[in-house]
Amino acid sequence: MRRTIKMVRAFLIATIGLMTVTCQASAESWHAAEGPCLDWTGTWEVNQSGPGTWTGRINYRHTGGDCIGPHDTPFSANVNVQFGGEVWTAQRLHSSDGNDCQYGGTVQGTQLVGQYHCRNGGPYKIKIDRGH
Repeated sequence: MRRTIKMVRAFLIATIGLMTVTCQASAESWHAAEGPCLDWTGTWEVNQSGPGTWTGRINYRHTGGDCIGPHDTPFSANVNVQFGGEVWTAQRLHSSDGNDCQYGGTVQGTQLVGQYHCRNGGPYKIKIDRGH
């Protein structure tokens, strides 16, 4: 009987530990730059919501780039990201500036590189470093 209790206790501790590691590993902060001259910088705070699917929030500031100076305007939006092999797509929704966008590109190591189009135009450049 004691052996059974010890086995059950060990199983529960291992299961809870595995669930904690799994949950922690699925939340990530990706550093990104986007815009005509990569002039918007910030993070994509995302959680894996299924196989090849991530959802979360974009938080940016306009920091300027080679073609335009900074004006420090903040910006946020919801984001849905899908991976299919070496290709990725994303949808920016409910943007604080009212400008929703469609992204697409390739996976290059730990980076996502591509372009996007918004209601106000495009294509614009994007580069995301997933850092793992």
